[in-house]
Amino acid sequence: MKEQNFANHKRLVAGYHYFTFSLALILLVLSIYSLFDAFARDSGILMPVMFILISFLIILMFFYARTFALK
Repeated sequence: MKEQNFANHKRLVAGYHYFTFSLALILLVLSIYSLFDAFARDSGILMPVMFILISFLIILMFFYARTFALK
């Protein structure tokens, strides 16, 4: 079997590469907005911070899943 690399195995799956990544970025942007809104209203920041961390986690998993698939 041939070794798998980017040259012989590049493939774009619209649901994964466009839809899922777009949703993760939207989640990150709205989480950051929510954090600034919480500071402006002087309310709790626990939930916005948790959503920001979850957003980063999802984006990192997205990139690592793609990177490890090419190895």
